[in-house]
Amino acid sequence: MSLKITDSSNPPHSSGINAPASNLTLGDQLRQAREAGNITLRSISDQTRIAMRHLEAIETGDYKQLPGGIFNRSFVKAYAKQVGFDENVALELYSRAARALGEADGTDAPISYSPQVYTNGEGNRSSKLTFIFGIIILTIICYGVYAAQHWYSKRNAQNAAAPVATNAAPPASVPEVQPNLPTVAANELLTARIAATTEDVALTILTDDDRAQSIILREGEPPREFTAQQRLRLRYARARATALSIEINGRQARVPVDATMNPNEMLITRQTFEQLTR
Repeated sequence: MSLKITDSSNPPHSSGINAPASNLTLGDQLRQAREAGNITLRSISDQTRIAMRHLEAIETGDYKQLPGGIFNRSFVKAYAKQVGFDENVALELYSRAARALGEADGTDAPISYSPQVYTNGEGNRSSKLTFIFGIIILTIICYGVYAAQHWYSKRNAQNAAAPVATNAAPPASVPEVQPNLPTVAANELLTARIAATTEDVALTILTDDDRAQSIILREGEPPREFTAQQRLRLRYARARATALSIEINGRQARVPVDATMNPNEMLITRQTFEQLTR
Protein backbone atom coordinates (compact mmCIF):
# COMPACT_ATOMS: atom_id res chain seq x y z
CA MET A 1 0.00 0.00 0.00
CA SER A 2 1.28 3.46 -0.91
CA LEU A 3 0.63 6.49 1.31
CA LYS A 4 1.24 10.14 0.28
CA ILE A 5 2.42 12.50 3.02
CA THR A 6 2.45 16.25 2.43
CA ASP A 7 3.44 19.19 4.54
CA SER A 8 2.77 22.55 2.85
CA SER A 9 3.62 24.64 5.94
CA ASN A 10 7.22 23.38 6.34
CA PRO A 11 8.53 21.60 3.22
CA PRO A 12 11.76 19.61 3.76
CA HIS A 13 15.02 20.63 2.24
CA SER A 14 17.48 18.44 0.34
CA SER A 15 21.24 18.67 0.15
CA GLY A 16 21.42 17.01 -3.28
CA ILE A 17 17.80 17.27 -4.51
CA ASN A 18 15.36 20.23 -4.63
CA ALA A 19 12.51 20.31 -2.12
CA PRO A 20 10.07 17.49 -2.96
CA ALA A 21 6.74 18.23 -4.57
CA SER A 22 3.84 18.02 -2.11
CA ASN A 23 1.95 15.40 -4.10
CA LEU A 24 4.79 12.82 -4.30
CA THR A 25 5.46 10.00 -1.85
CA LEU A 26 8.90 9.21 -0.47
CA GLY A 27 9.17 6.31 -2.88
CA ASP A 28 8.24 8.50 -5.87
CA GLN A 29 10.83 11.08 -4.93
CA LEU A 30 13.55 8.51 -4.41
CA ARG A 31 12.72 6.86 -7.72
CA GLN A 32 12.84 10.21 -9.53
CA ALA A 33 16.21 10.95 -7.95
CA ARG A 34 17.47 7.53 -9.01
CA GLU A 35 16.22 7.89 -12.57
CA ALA A 36 17.62 11.41 -12.79
CA GLY A 37 21.02 10.03 -11.90
CA ASN A 38 20.56 7.11 -14.34
CA ILE A 39 21.01 4.68 -11.46
CA THR A 40 19.52 1.21 -11.46
CA LEU A 41 18.10 -0.65 -8.51
CA ARG A 42 20.59 -3.39 -9.18
CA SER A 43 23.54 -1.03 -8.78
CA ILE A 44 22.08 0.26 -5.50
CA SER A 45 21.61 -3.32 -4.32
CA ASP A 46 25.20 -4.15 -5.23
CA GLN A 47 26.53 -1.11 -3.40
CA THR A 48 24.35 -1.37 -0.27
CA ARG A 49 23.85 -5.14 -0.16
CA ILE A 50 20.12 -4.50 0.25
CA ALA A 51 17.88 -7.03 -1.48
CA MET A 52 16.12 -5.86 -4.64
CA ARG A 53 12.70 -6.67 -3.16
CA HIS A 54 13.37 -4.33 -0.23
CA LEU A 55 14.44 -1.49 -2.53
CA GLU A 56 11.32 -2.02 -4.65
CA ALA A 57 9.19 -1.96 -1.46
CA ILE A 58 10.70 1.43 -0.53
CA GLU A 59 9.86 2.86 -3.95
CA THR A 60 6.27 1.55 -3.83
CA GLY A 61 5.79 2.54 -0.18
CA ASP A 62 4.98 -1.07 0.75
CA TYR A 63 6.85 -0.96 4.04
CA LYS A 64 5.32 -4.22 5.27
CA GLN A 65 7.77 -6.01 2.99
CA LEU A 66 10.67 -4.52 4.96
CA PRO A 67 12.14 -6.16 8.09
CA GLY A 68 10.76 -3.37 10.28
CA GLY A 69 12.01 -1.03 12.94
CA ILE A 70 15.53 0.34 12.71
CA PHE A 71 16.28 -1.74 9.61
CA ASN A 72 13.67 0.17 7.61
CA ARG A 73 15.26 3.50 8.49
CA SER A 74 18.71 2.09 7.65
CA PHE A 75 17.48 0.94 4.24
CA VAL A 76 15.83 4.28 3.50
CA LYS A 77 18.91 6.22 4.52
CA ALA A 78 21.22 3.99 2.44
CA TYR A 79 18.94 4.27 -0.61
CA ALA A 80 18.78 8.08 -0.31
CA LYS A 81 22.55 8.33 0.00
CA GLN A 82 23.10 6.30 -3.17
CA VAL A 83 20.82 8.52 -5.29
CA GLY A 84 21.94 11.85 -3.78
CA PHE A 85 18.71 12.52 -1.91
CA ASP A 86 18.82 14.36 1.40
CA GLU A 87 19.04 11.56 3.96
CA ASN A 88 17.38 13.56 6.75
CA VAL A 89 14.48 14.48 4.48
CA ALA A 90 14.10 10.83 3.46
CA LEU A 91 14.02 9.69 7.09
CA GLU A 92 11.48 12.36 8.03
CA LEU A 93 9.16 11.39 5.16
CA TYR A 94 9.52 7.73 6.07
CA SER A 95 8.66 8.43 9.76
CA ARG A 96 5.50 10.27 8.77
CA ALA A 97 4.42 7.50 6.44
CA ALA A 98 5.13 4.82 9.05
CA ARG A 99 3.16 6.67 11.75
CA ALA A 100 0.28 7.17 9.37
CA LEU A 101 0.22 3.40 8.82
CA GLY A 102 0.36 2.79 12.57
CA GLU A 103 3.79 1.19 12.40
CA ALA A 104 6.86 1.86 14.49
CA ASP A 105 9.29 4.00 12.53
CA GLY A 106 12.39 2.96 14.54
CA THR A 107 13.23 6.48 15.68
CA ASP A 108 13.94 5.25 19.24
CA ALA A 109 16.99 3.30 18.12
CA PRO A 110 20.21 4.61 16.52
CA ILE A 111 20.66 3.94 12.84
CA SER A 112 23.47 1.48 12.26
CA TYR A 113 23.09 -0.22 8.95
CA SER A 114 25.05 -3.37 8.24
CA PRO A 115 25.15 -4.19 4.52
CA GLN A 116 25.33 -7.89 5.29
CA VAL A 117 21.77 -7.98 6.67
CA TYR A 118 18.71 -9.02 4.65
CA THR A 119 20.21 -9.66 1.26
CA ASN A 120 17.95 -12.45 -0.02
CA GLY A 121 20.22 -15.03 1.59
CA GLU A 122 23.16 -13.98 -0.59
CA GLY A 123 25.40 -13.50 2.43
CA ASN A 124 24.46 -16.92 3.81
CA ARG A 125 25.14 -18.57 0.48
CA SER A 126 28.45 -16.76 0.21
CA SER A 127 29.42 -17.89 3.71
CA LYS A 128 28.48 -21.47 2.92
CA LEU A 129 30.47 -21.43 -0.31
CA THR A 130 33.44 -19.93 1.51
CA PHE A 131 33.21 -22.62 4.16
CA ILE A 132 32.98 -25.40 1.55
CA PHE A 133 35.93 -24.04 -0.43
CA GLY A 134 37.89 -23.72 2.80
CA ILE A 135 37.22 -27.38 3.62
CA ILE A 136 38.28 -28.44 0.10
CA ILE A 137 41.50 -26.42 0.24
CA LEU A 138 42.30 -27.72 3.73
CA THR A 139 41.74 -31.30 2.52
CA ILE A 140 44.07 -30.77 -0.44
CA ILE A 141 46.76 -29.28 1.81
CA CYS A 142 46.48 -32.17 4.29
CA TYR A 143 46.70 -34.71 1.48
CA GLY A 144 49.75 -32.94 0.05
CA VAL A 145 51.48 -32.95 3.45
CA TYR A 146 50.67 -36.65 3.91
CA ALA A 147 51.96 -37.52 0.43
CA ALA A 148 55.18 -35.58 1.03
CA GLN A 149 55.78 -37.29 4.38
CA HIS A 150 55.11 -40.69 2.83
CA TRP A 151 57.54 -39.99 0.00
CA TYR A 152 60.29 -38.81 2.35
CA SER A 153 59.78 -41.82 4.65
CA LYS A 154 59.96 -44.22 1.72
CA ARG A 155 63.11 -42.58 0.35
CA ASN A 156 64.82 -42.61 3.75
CA ALA A 157 63.94 -46.29 4.18
CA GLN A 158 65.43 -47.09 0.78
CA ASN A 159 68.59 -45.14 1.58
CA ALA A 160 68.93 -46.91 4.91
CA ALA A 161 68.47 -50.34 3.33
CA ALA A 162 70.77 -49.73 0.37
CA PRO A 163 74.14 -50.24 2.20
CA VAL A 164 72.88 -53.46 3.81
CA ALA A 165 71.75 -54.84 0.49
CA THR A 166 75.01 -53.85 -1.15
CA ASN A 167 77.10 -55.48 1.56
CA ALA A 168 75.00 -58.63 1.64
CA ALA A 169 74.91 -59.20 -2.11
CA PRO A 170 77.73 -61.21 -3.67
CA PRO A 171 80.05 -59.28 -5.95
CA ALA A 172 79.03 -59.20 -9.58
CA SER A 173 82.39 -60.53 -10.66
CA VAL A 174 85.26 -61.95 -8.62
CA PRO A 175 88.56 -60.64 -9.90
CA GLU A 176 91.02 -63.31 -10.88
CA VAL A 177 93.68 -63.81 -8.27
CA GLN A 178 97.03 -63.38 -9.90
CA PRO A 179 99.91 -65.48 -8.58
CA ASN A 180 103.03 -63.82 -7.38
CA LEU A 181 104.88 -63.39 -10.65
CA PRO A 182 108.66 -63.41 -10.77
CA THR A 183 110.35 -60.08 -11.14
CA VAL A 184 113.88 -58.77 -11.35
CA ALA A 185 114.84 -55.74 -9.32
CA ALA A 186 116.17 -52.74 -11.22
CA ASN A 187 119.63 -53.04 -9.64
CA GLU A 188 119.80 -56.85 -9.89
CA LEU A 189 121.97 -58.57 -12.54
CA LEU A 190 120.48 -60.99 -15.01
CA THR A 191 122.13 -64.33 -14.26
CA ALA A 192 121.66 -67.39 -16.46
CA ARG A 193 122.92 -70.90 -15.46
CA ILE A 194 122.99 -73.13 -18.54
CA ALA A 195 123.68 -76.87 -18.79
CA ALA A 196 123.44 -79.59 -21.46
CA THR A 197 121.30 -82.44 -20.17
CA THR A 198 121.06 -85.13 -22.90
CA GLU A 199 123.67 -84.22 -25.48
CA ASP A 200 126.32 -81.66 -26.29
CA VAL A 201 125.02 -78.25 -27.38
CA ALA A 202 126.81 -75.53 -29.29
CA LEU A 203 125.78 -72.16 -27.82
CA THR A 204 126.45 -68.55 -28.70
CA ILE A 205 125.99 -65.96 -25.89
CA LEU A 206 125.63 -62.20 -26.50
CA THR A 207 125.63 -59.84 -23.50
CA ASP A 208 124.72 -56.14 -23.16
CA ASP A 209 127.17 -54.92 -25.74
CA ASP A 210 126.27 -57.74 -28.18
CA ARG A 211 129.78 -59.13 -27.90
CA ALA A 212 129.43 -62.77 -28.93
CA GLN A 213 130.92 -65.75 -27.09
CA SER A 214 130.63 -69.23 -28.60
CA ILE A 215 131.01 -72.35 -26.45
CA ILE A 216 130.10 -76.00 -26.47
CA LEU A 217 128.26 -77.33 -23.47
CA ARG A 218 129.15 -80.91 -22.75
CA GLU A 219 126.50 -83.34 -21.62
CA GLY A 220 126.67 -83.89 -17.86
CA GLU A 221 129.10 -81.07 -17.13
CA PRO A 222 128.25 -78.52 -14.39
CA PRO A 223 126.16 -75.53 -15.52
CA ARG A 224 127.94 -72.53 -16.96
CA GLU A 225 126.95 -69.09 -15.57
CA PHE A 226 126.59 -65.88 -17.57
CA THR A 227 125.57 -62.40 -16.32
CA ALA A 228 124.47 -59.12 -17.86
CA GLN A 229 123.08 -55.76 -16.79
CA GLN A 230 120.20 -55.48 -19.28
CA ARG A 231 120.02 -58.49 -21.58
CA LEU A 232 121.39 -61.89 -22.50
CA ARG A 233 120.87 -63.32 -25.96
CA LEU A 234 121.33 -67.11 -26.41
CA ARG A 235 121.53 -68.74 -29.82
CA TYR A 236 121.36 -72.51 -30.33
CA ALA A 237 120.35 -75.06 -32.97
CA ARG A 238 116.65 -75.75 -33.11
CA ALA A 239 117.24 -79.48 -32.74
CA ARG A 240 119.27 -78.96 -29.53
CA ALA A 241 116.68 -76.83 -27.69
CA THR A 242 115.32 -79.78 -25.72
CA ALA A 243 118.82 -80.66 -24.48
CA LEU A 244 119.24 -77.31 -22.70
CA SER A 245 118.44 -76.59 -19.05
CA ILE A 246 118.43 -72.88 -18.18
CA GLU A 247 117.86 -71.11 -14.85
CA ILE A 248 117.44 -67.32 -14.73
CA ASN A 249 118.12 -65.69 -11.36
CA GLY A 250 117.41 -68.99 -9.63
CA ARG A 251 114.19 -69.80 -11.50
CA GLN A 252 113.86 -72.57 -14.06
CA ALA A 253 113.20 -71.09 -17.50
CA ARG A 254 111.41 -72.42 -20.55
CA VAL A 255 113.63 -72.79 -23.60
CA PRO A 256 111.70 -71.41 -26.58
CA VAL A 257 111.62 -73.33 -29.87
CA ASP A 258 110.56 -71.63 -33.09
CA ALA A 259 110.11 -73.98 -36.04
CA THR A 260 110.63 -71.11 -38.49
CA MET A 261 114.05 -70.10 -37.16
CA ASN A 262 117.39 -71.88 -37.11
CA PRO A 263 119.29 -71.21 -35.04
CA ASN A 264 116.73 -70.43 -32.35
CA GLU A 265 117.26 -67.44 -30.09
CA MET A 266 116.33 -66.84 -26.48
CA LEU A 267 116.27 -63.21 -25.33
CA ILE A 268 116.57 -62.70 -21.58
CA THR A 269 115.67 -59.21 -20.26
CA ARG A 270 113.86 -57.84 -17.25
CA GLN A 271 110.75 -57.61 -19.44
CA THR A 272 110.90 -61.21 -20.76
CA PHE A 273 111.95 -62.71 -17.41
CA GLU A 274 108.35 -63.15 -16.32
CA GLN A 275 107.26 -64.95 -19.49
CA LEU A 276 110.31 -67.22 -19.60
CA THR A 277 110.06 -68.34 -15.94
CA ARG A 278 106.33 -69.03 -15.65
